[in-house]
Amino acid sequence: MDFHEELRRFRERTTNTNSFRALIILGSGQETTAALLMGTLQLEHVAFLLTESTGDLPQRVAKALEGFSDLPPLATQPQQWLCPKGDHSAPLQVYEGVKQVYDVWRSAGIEPSSIAVDVTGGMKPMSVGLEKAAHLLGLTTIYLESEYGPGPTPGTRRPISGTQRLVIPPDPYQVFGDLEAAEAKRLYAAHDYDDAQQRFAKLAKRVPSHPHYALHAQLAMAYSQWDNFNLKEAEDQLGGLIATHRATLTQEALQRLEDQVRLLQHIRPLCEDRPPPQERRQETMAPFAKRQMDRLRTLPVATALLVVLYANALRRKEQNRLDLASLLLYRCLELMSQQRLAIHGVYTDWPRNRMVQLEAEFPNLANLRRPTQPWNKIVMGQGYKILQTIGDPLGAGCDLERIQTGADSRNQSLTAHGFTFISEEDFYTFKEVVNEVQVIWCEVNNINWKNYLEAATFLNIDTIVN
Repeated sequence: MDFHEELRRFRERTTNTNSFRALIILGSGQETTAALLMGTLQLEHVAFLLTESTGDLPQRVAKALEGFSDLPPLATQPQQWLCPKGDHSAPLQVYEGVKQVYDVWRSAGIEPSSIAVDVTGGMKPMSVGLEKAAHLLGLTTIYLESEYGPGPTPGTRRPISGTQRLVIPPDPYQVFGDLEAAEAKRLYAAHDYDDAQQRFAKLAKRVPSHPHYALHAQLAMAYSQWDNFNLKEAEDQLGGLIATHRATLTQEALQRLEDQVRLLQHIRPLCEDRPPPQERRQETMAPFAKRQMDRLRTLPVATALLVVLYANALRRKEQNRLDLASLLLYRCLELMSQQRLAIHGVYTDWPRNRMVQLEAEFPNLANLRRPTQPWNKIVMGQGYKILQTIGDPLGAGCDLERIQTGADSRNQSLTAHGFTFISEEDFYTFKEVVNEVQVIWCEVNNINWKNYLEAATFLNIDTIVN
């Protein structure tokens, strides 16, 4: 049977001609296999992994395809076929060739799943190497299956021309994906949302029949952005997740996600309003300070930021990252004083005129600044002393000496002003101080802390779908 008829029959049997954008072919003596694939599939890229004895395979394939008027464009352009140098007869050399091709195509925006590797031909070590590389990189393995008849000599068999058909073996992830999913869930539970997202996204592509991997990937992405304080991206991800998967989510999970979107919406204006540049600070800082004070006076805004910082600290503590957790708790302690100062018209980064007014009303405030120095920035400990002096209920209710002792202990940390790592004992002592102040702050502001903390707590991935 001539090749024209073989190609015609192969095309009739091949329906998914647009499934792949690129194809890697092993160097072998089977130019017919390569020519059938290239003459049928609508490919944008082709690469050959050749050996010392098969260096002429591309020329033989090009010759086999001569004379056809309806070939895919790439099949008639041998100059565009990629042929990495070297002898790819052993698995290691195959890996190196695949990596070289993969890097070139990835830079051109080719997704791994749209790259096929043909393992029909080639020596067994080459085929094994190519299959292993494909599995690792998420490429799609294909081969041509044929019917067989008697070979040229007694006792041998060979493919029957015109019976070839394209076969795409099932992805082993359809069976073993649960092992990868278990690892992704472990990473998620350990608050490693970035790695969890990558694994869930890979599972979503390779096991599309599973209904929840894409949802898990998007949730992990949202929480990764949240923990990195990319607030807009986190809000967008959560909003998209709710819109796409509303019918799949449990009522409890849906409510939590909607609460979390609201938390982010509350704090984004406060966190995204940038202070003016230094050269224009004098003329523009006052309006900026007023905007920020107005936001801090709004309890849902201040409470949302406080609980987001606090819940983040709890997650860092679970990872045993005590120094980072203590840094976030310190920021909580500072924020509570900043919110109460804002109630009295004081913005801690620009307290000038208002503090002069308060000092006229409460002369003892002069003892809290350096003699002859104007009010500049107000630091955390100074803020609580101001609140106590002016009779604010938070300042009046707090043990300032205990706050200072806890802060001093935390300040020895490498993430503050010292050169050591915080001990577990010092961390818990400091956390207890923050909790005590938080209880008073919530009482002063009539805040239900339990409800807010529940809203800011990330979802357990095993309990979010119906």
